[in-house]
Amino acid sequence: MKILASVKPRSAKSEVVSFDSQVLSVKVAAIPHKGASNKELVRVLGEFFGVPQSRISITRGFKSKIKTLEIDCPSNKLNLALKKLL
Repeated sequence: MKILASVKPRSAKSEVVSFDSQVLSVKVAAIPHKGASNKELVRVLGEFFGVPQSRISITRGFKSKIKTLEIDCPSNKLNLALKKLL
């Protein structure tokens, strides 16, 4: 399943904030240097959705704040996790 994510680096703590207009808002504590914030994003989303980090990949937007992610997981599991944010 593909998801758009808006990432805010250099936050106080890493967390999934909201899901509005088909965009997942995520704060990460890491700085955007040498892919550190991308790694932190994958780690946070793995914990949030309950999937291994190896099943989450960034397909577009490696250097952008808006990223397209591919999550290899049953869509009903993803939908249940996203409903927690609503």
